[in-house]
Amino acid sequence: MKRRVALATCPQFPDLSDDDRPLIPELARLDVDAAPAVWSRPCDWSAFDAVVVRSTWYYWLEHERFARWLAGLEAGGAAVWNPVAVIRENMDKRYLRGLAQAGVPVVPTEWLAKEDPRTLAEVLESRGWTEAVVKPVVSGNAEWTFRIGRGRAGQAREALEPAWRLGPAMIQPFVPSILSEGEYSLLFFGGEFSHAVVKRAKSGDFRVQHEHGGTTAPAAVDRSWIALAESVLETVGADLLYARVDLAVLDGRPHLMELELTEPFLYFEHAPGSAARFARALARRLS
Repeated sequence: MKRRVALATCPQFPDLSDDDRPLIPELARLDVDAAPAVWSRPCDWSAFDAVVVRSTWYYWLEHERFARWLAGLEAGGAAVWNPVAVIRENMDKRYLRGLAQAGVPVVPTEWLAKEDPRTLAEVLESRGWTEAVVKPVVSGNAEWTFRIGRGRAGQAREALEPAWRLGPAMIQPFVPSILSEGEYSLLFFGGEFSHAVVKRAKSGDFRVQHEHGGTTAPAAVDRSWIALAESVLETVGADLLYARVDLAVLDGRPHLMELELTEPFLYFEHAPGSAARFARALARRLS
Protein backbone atom coordinates (compact mmCIF):
# COMPACT_ATOMS: atom_id res chain seq x y z
CA MET A 1 0.00 0.00 0.00
CA LYS A 2 1.43 3.36 -1.05
CA ARG A 3 2.03 5.71 1.85
CA ARG A 4 1.28 9.43 1.73
CA VAL A 5 3.54 12.06 3.27
CA ALA A 6 3.07 15.81 3.60
CA LEU A 7 6.25 17.84 3.19
CA ALA A 8 5.33 20.92 5.19
CA THR A 9 6.45 24.18 3.63
CA CYS A 10 5.68 27.91 3.80
CA PRO A 11 3.61 30.29 1.65
CA GLN A 12 6.76 31.75 0.13
CA PHE A 13 7.69 28.29 -1.24
CA PRO A 14 4.36 26.49 -1.77
CA ASP A 15 6.00 23.92 -4.07
CA LEU A 16 8.97 23.43 -1.71
CA SER A 17 12.37 25.04 -1.92
CA ASP A 18 14.66 24.05 -4.79
CA ASP A 19 16.76 22.13 -2.29
CA ASP A 20 13.84 20.06 -0.93
CA ARG A 21 12.15 19.28 -4.25
CA PRO A 22 14.39 16.26 -5.08
CA LEU A 23 12.80 14.46 -2.13
CA ILE A 24 9.59 13.88 -4.09
CA PRO A 25 11.06 11.61 -6.82
CA GLU A 26 13.38 9.91 -4.33
CA LEU A 27 10.43 9.03 -2.11
CA ALA A 28 8.38 7.92 -5.12
CA ARG A 29 11.09 5.31 -5.85
CA LEU A 30 10.35 3.91 -2.39
CA ASP A 31 6.59 3.82 -3.02
CA VAL A 32 5.96 6.92 -0.93
CA ASP A 33 3.67 9.60 -2.36
CA ALA A 34 5.05 12.91 -1.06
CA ALA A 35 3.37 16.25 -1.62
CA PRO A 36 4.12 19.81 -0.46
CA ALA A 37 1.59 21.32 1.96
CA VAL A 38 1.72 24.88 3.30
CA TRP A 39 1.58 24.74 7.08
CA SER A 40 -0.48 27.94 7.45
CA ARG A 41 -3.18 27.04 4.89
CA PRO A 42 -6.22 24.79 5.35
CA CYS A 43 -5.24 21.16 4.92
CA ASP A 44 -6.54 17.78 6.03
CA TRP A 45 -3.34 16.69 7.73
CA SER A 46 -5.03 13.47 8.87
CA ALA A 47 -5.09 12.34 5.23
CA PHE A 48 -1.33 11.74 5.41
CA ASP A 49 0.57 8.92 7.04
CA ALA A 50 3.15 11.42 8.26
CA VAL A 51 4.02 15.11 8.21
CA VAL A 52 7.65 16.01 7.61
CA VAL A 53 8.55 19.58 8.55
CA ARG A 54 10.72 20.93 5.77
CA SER A 55 10.78 24.45 4.35
CA THR A 56 8.45 26.07 6.90
CA TRP A 57 10.75 29.06 6.81
CA TYR A 58 9.69 32.40 8.30
CA TYR A 59 7.58 30.58 10.89
CA TRP A 60 9.28 32.76 13.50
CA LEU A 61 7.38 35.76 12.14
CA GLU A 62 4.20 33.92 13.22
CA HIS A 63 5.69 32.03 16.12
CA GLU A 64 2.48 31.59 18.16
CA ARG A 65 0.47 30.48 15.14
CA PHE A 66 3.16 27.97 14.19
CA ALA A 67 3.18 26.63 17.74
CA ARG A 68 -0.61 26.19 17.56
CA TRP A 69 -0.26 24.32 14.26
CA LEU A 70 2.24 21.94 15.84
CA ALA A 71 -0.04 21.46 18.83
CA GLY A 72 -2.92 20.63 16.48
CA LEU A 73 -0.87 17.96 14.71
CA GLU A 74 0.13 16.54 18.07
CA ALA A 75 -3.43 16.51 19.38
CA GLY A 76 -4.61 14.81 16.20
CA GLY A 77 -2.11 12.01 16.65
CA ALA A 78 -0.20 12.75 13.46
CA ALA A 79 3.21 11.19 12.96
CA VAL A 80 5.49 14.22 12.73
CA TRP A 81 9.22 14.44 12.03
CA ASN A 82 11.04 15.74 13.65
CA PRO A 83 8.81 15.02 16.70
CA VAL A 84 6.71 17.97 17.82
CA ALA A 85 8.31 18.01 21.28
CA VAL A 86 11.76 18.29 19.69
CA ILE A 87 10.69 21.10 17.37
CA ARG A 88 8.90 22.95 20.14
CA GLU A 89 12.10 23.12 22.19
CA ASN A 90 14.40 23.75 19.24
CA MET A 91 12.48 26.81 18.06
CA ASP A 92 13.92 28.78 20.99
CA LYS A 93 17.71 29.04 21.07
CA ARG A 94 17.69 28.73 24.84
CA TYR A 95 17.95 24.99 24.18
CA LEU A 96 21.70 25.75 24.01
CA ARG A 97 21.73 26.24 27.78
CA GLY A 98 20.71 22.65 28.38
CA LEU A 99 23.29 21.34 25.93
CA ALA A 100 26.03 23.40 27.55
CA GLN A 101 25.01 22.14 31.00
CA ALA A 102 25.24 18.59 29.64
CA GLY A 103 28.87 19.19 28.64
CA VAL A 104 28.50 20.04 24.96
CA PRO A 105 31.14 22.62 23.89
CA VAL A 106 28.75 25.44 23.01
CA VAL A 107 30.03 28.88 22.03
CA PRO A 108 29.87 30.85 25.33
CA THR A 109 26.52 32.62 25.63
CA GLU A 110 24.99 35.30 27.83
CA TRP A 111 21.25 35.95 27.99
CA LEU A 112 20.18 39.57 28.44
CA ALA A 113 16.49 40.13 29.22
CA LYS A 114 14.85 43.49 28.59
CA GLU A 115 14.30 44.01 32.30
CA ASP A 116 17.92 43.12 33.11
CA PRO A 117 19.63 46.16 34.68
CA ARG A 118 22.92 45.36 32.93
CA THR A 119 23.85 47.11 29.73
CA LEU A 120 25.26 45.28 26.74
CA ALA A 121 28.59 47.01 27.41
CA GLU A 122 28.61 45.68 30.96
CA VAL A 123 27.97 42.14 29.71
CA LEU A 124 30.91 42.34 27.30
CA GLU A 125 33.12 43.88 29.98
CA SER A 126 32.27 41.18 32.53
CA ARG A 127 33.06 38.41 30.03
CA GLY A 128 36.17 40.03 28.65
CA TRP A 129 34.77 40.09 25.11
CA THR A 130 35.96 42.90 22.88
CA GLU A 131 33.36 42.09 20.25
CA ALA A 132 30.09 40.19 20.31
CA VAL A 133 27.22 38.97 18.15
CA VAL A 134 23.69 39.61 19.40
CA LYS A 135 20.74 37.46 18.30
CA PRO A 136 17.08 36.95 19.24
CA VAL A 137 16.26 33.57 20.79
CA VAL A 138 13.58 33.03 18.12
CA SER A 139 14.58 34.02 14.59
CA GLY A 140 15.93 32.78 11.29
CA ASN A 141 18.26 33.85 8.48
CA ALA A 142 20.25 36.00 10.94
CA GLU A 143 17.28 38.38 11.18
CA TRP A 144 17.82 41.08 13.83
CA THR A 145 21.35 39.76 14.39
CA PHE A 146 24.20 42.23 14.70
CA ARG A 147 27.89 42.40 15.51
CA ILE A 148 29.10 45.05 17.93
CA GLY A 149 32.32 46.07 19.67
CA ARG A 150 32.59 46.93 23.35
CA GLY A 151 33.19 50.60 22.55
CA ARG A 152 29.77 50.99 20.90
CA ALA A 153 27.83 48.60 23.11
CA GLY A 154 26.79 51.32 25.56
CA GLN A 155 24.61 52.93 22.87
CA ALA A 156 23.04 49.69 21.62
CA ARG A 157 19.75 49.61 23.51
CA GLU A 158 17.65 50.61 20.50
CA ALA A 159 19.33 47.91 18.40
CA LEU A 160 18.42 45.36 21.07
CA GLU A 161 14.68 46.02 20.84
CA PRO A 162 14.04 43.58 17.94
CA ALA A 163 16.11 40.93 19.72
CA TRP A 164 13.75 41.16 22.69
CA ARG A 165 10.61 40.25 20.68
CA LEU A 166 10.16 36.78 22.14
CA GLY A 167 12.60 36.52 25.01
CA PRO A 168 16.04 37.63 26.13
CA ALA A 169 18.75 38.66 23.71
CA MET A 170 21.39 36.04 23.08
CA ILE A 171 24.96 37.38 23.26
CA GLN A 172 28.03 35.45 22.12
CA PRO A 173 31.64 36.45 21.53
CA PHE A 174 32.42 37.09 17.89
CA VAL A 175 34.12 33.98 16.49
CA PRO A 176 36.95 35.13 14.16
CA SER A 177 37.18 31.77 12.37
CA ILE A 178 33.77 32.49 10.84
CA LEU A 179 35.58 35.00 8.61
CA SER A 180 38.83 33.12 8.08
CA GLU A 181 37.47 29.59 7.72
CA GLY A 182 33.69 29.63 7.74
CA GLU A 183 30.93 27.82 9.61
CA TYR A 184 30.49 24.10 9.07
CA SER A 185 27.18 22.26 8.87
CA LEU A 186 27.11 18.50 9.43
CA LEU A 187 23.95 16.77 8.20
CA PHE A 188 22.48 13.62 9.74
CA PHE A 189 19.54 11.57 8.49
CA GLY A 190 18.09 8.88 10.73
CA GLY A 191 20.99 9.41 13.12
CA GLU A 192 23.61 8.65 10.46
CA PHE A 193 26.09 11.19 9.11
CA SER A 194 25.31 12.11 5.51
CA HIS A 195 27.50 15.02 4.42
CA ALA A 196 28.99 18.35 5.40
CA VAL A 197 29.22 21.82 3.92
CA VAL A 198 31.11 24.97 4.80
CA LYS A 199 29.34 28.32 4.71
CA ARG A 200 31.27 31.55 4.22
CA ALA A 201 30.20 35.16 4.49
CA LYS A 202 30.65 37.65 1.68
CA SER A 203 33.42 40.22 2.02
CA GLY A 204 32.58 42.84 4.63
CA ASP A 205 29.90 40.74 6.36
CA PHE A 206 29.88 38.05 9.05
CA ARG A 207 26.56 36.40 8.24
CA VAL A 208 26.99 33.19 6.26
CA GLN A 209 23.36 32.82 5.11
CA HIS A 210 22.81 33.08 1.36
CA GLU A 211 20.16 35.76 2.01
CA HIS A 212 23.07 37.97 3.07
CA GLY A 213 25.38 37.04 0.23
CA GLY A 214 26.98 34.00 1.85
CA THR A 215 28.22 31.03 -0.16
CA THR A 216 28.18 27.28 0.51
CA ALA A 217 30.49 24.52 -0.65
CA PRO A 218 30.93 20.80 0.08
CA ALA A 219 33.34 20.12 2.95
CA ALA A 220 35.38 17.21 4.22
CA VAL A 221 35.41 17.16 8.02
CA ASP A 222 37.60 15.28 10.45
CA ARG A 223 36.17 12.17 12.08
CA SER A 224 36.51 13.90 15.46
CA TRP A 225 34.05 16.56 14.28
CA ILE A 226 31.55 13.89 13.27
CA ALA A 227 31.99 12.24 16.66
CA LEU A 228 31.34 15.58 18.39
CA ALA A 229 28.17 16.07 16.33
CA GLU A 230 27.05 12.53 17.15
CA SER A 231 27.56 13.22 20.85
CA VAL A 232 25.36 16.32 20.54
CA LEU A 233 22.57 14.22 19.02
CA GLU A 234 22.99 11.58 21.72
CA THR A 235 22.56 14.33 24.31
CA VAL A 236 19.24 15.29 22.72
CA GLY A 237 18.23 11.64 22.95
CA ALA A 238 15.26 11.80 20.56
CA ASP A 239 14.25 9.92 17.43
CA LEU A 240 15.44 12.45 14.84
CA LEU A 241 14.73 12.05 11.15
CA TYR A 242 17.04 14.94 10.32
CA ALA A 243 19.53 17.13 12.13
CA ARG A 244 21.99 19.83 11.17
CA VAL A 245 24.85 20.47 13.55
CA ASP A 246 26.51 23.85 12.97
CA LEU A 247 30.09 24.07 14.20
CA ALA A 248 32.84 26.70 14.18
CA VAL A 249 36.39 26.77 15.51
CA LEU A 250 36.90 28.73 18.73
CA ASP A 251 40.13 28.58 20.75
CA GLY A 252 41.45 25.94 18.41
CA ARG A 253 38.61 23.42 18.64
CA PRO A 254 35.10 23.01 17.24
CA HIS A 255 32.21 24.50 19.18
CA LEU A 256 28.48 24.18 18.61
CA MET A 257 26.96 27.31 17.09
CA GLU A 258 23.45 25.93 16.68
CA LEU A 259 21.63 22.61 16.47
CA GLU A 260 19.01 22.89 13.74
CA LEU A 261 16.16 20.41 14.28
CA THR A 262 13.15 22.41 13.09
CA GLU A 263 13.37 23.32 9.40
CA PRO A 264 17.04 23.41 8.42
CA PHE A 265 18.28 23.82 4.88
CA LEU A 266 19.85 20.41 4.14
CA TYR A 267 22.11 21.22 1.16
CA PHE A 268 21.14 18.20 -0.93
CA GLU A 269 22.59 19.89 -4.02
CA HIS A 270 26.08 19.76 -2.53
CA ALA A 271 26.05 16.02 -1.85
CA PRO A 272 24.93 13.60 -4.59
CA GLY A 273 22.85 10.81 -3.09
CA SER A 274 21.94 12.76 0.05
CA ALA A 275 18.27 13.23 -0.89
CA ALA A 276 18.05 9.47 -1.41
CA ARG A 277 19.60 8.90 2.02
CA PHE A 278 16.98 11.17 3.57
CA ALA A 279 14.22 9.34 1.69
CA ARG A 280 15.43 5.95 2.91
CA ALA A 281 15.58 7.19 6.50
CA LEU A 282 11.98 8.38 6.22
CA ALA A 283 10.78 5.19 4.53
CA ARG A 284 12.24 3.13 7.38
CA ARG A 285 10.10 5.09 9.83
CA LEU A 286 6.97 4.72 7.72
CA SER A 287 7.39 0.96 7.57
